[in-house]
Amino acid sequence: MARQTLERTRYPGVYRVHRRGCTWGQHRGGCKCQASYQASVYSARERKSIRKHFDNLDAARTWREDVSGAVRQGRMRAPTKTTVDQAAEAVIAGMRDESILDRSGKPYKRRRSAAMSACYGSGCCRCSGISG
Repeated sequence: MARQTLERTRYPGVYRVHRRGCTWGQHRGGCKCQASYQASVYSARERKSIRKHFDNLDAARTWREDVSGAVRQGRMRAPTKTTVDQAAEAVIAGMRDESILDRSGKPYKRRRSAAMSACYGSGCCRCSGISG
């Protein structure tokens, strides 16, 4: 099975992604595939690369500039493998031990966190359709 090939562009961190089966790089002729673009930013804090695909070069360049600034300022992090179930359990546990506060800065009342834990995954409302 042929794999996608990346072609460097003149912009650092932005690559042209050729379709599978494209003949680019096999001979001197140009390609005829509908290529997309991949922008990547390296986060030294997490030691991971953040990547995203785009249909055009300008969108990839703009995204890379925005994300690289956000990573430098600490406003964005590399994605983690936390599931929705794990995140919900962490929030409910934080409500119970009062480490998570409501927007007024007060701890959640016991009846709220108990109602949420009873509701989550029981099939009584819309949150039962969420899976991790």
